[in-house]
Amino acid sequence: VLGDQNWQHNYPPLPQLEPLVGICFVVGILVSLFMALRFLFLRVARGVRNRALVVHWFLLAWFIAMLAPAFMTTEGLPHALRSIGVIPPVLIFAALAIDTVITRARNRSRTMYLYAISATLIFCVYTGMFTAVEYFALWGTNPAQASAFNKNLTDIGTALAARDNDGTFVYVVTGPMERLPIQMLTVHRTDVMCV
Repeated sequence: VLGDQNWQHNYPPLPQLEPLVGICFVVGILVSLFMALRFLFLRVARGVRNRALVVHWFLLAWFIAMLAPAFMTTEGLPHALRSIGVIPPVLIFAALAIDTVITRARNRSRTMYLYAISATLIFCVYTGMFTAVEYFALWGTNPAQASAFNKNLTDIGTALAARDNDGTFVYVVTGPMERLPIQMLTVHRTDVMCV
């Protein structure tokens, strides 16, 4: 399973979701689908009204609708920026899986409940550590990430801002978006112009 290969959105060798969150997401979407179908059956067959019917169908519809921008393109699939709207339902599905496990464990015995709570705490610590290592140690220090964000333009702007004013005028020829970091870093310099 691969995530977005764009360094601006993701650390390319890894999927968008941490492994345990991904497993919880799959379990949670299956639980939600089961509950949606179950409550729909109870509504149609027996006339039983339950708010959970609307909640589960809304979550499933939200998830599918927010995937539409990613499905409707062929450039850079998967594309994290185009599918950013699925983040809330994905995490809700993952939380639903954890809640289902905890609820079933509580109904079984106190020991199972304590195991489920302990496993959830370990899960949260692992996910936090995994994300911190991925973001700060792997992704943030990789030269490809700096290149994806055009760090060379920041380096040029910093060098121009720090240079001595020897009376020469410097023209920097760049594109309209590329000139912005240089202009921002040299805004106090009258001898630097981006064109």
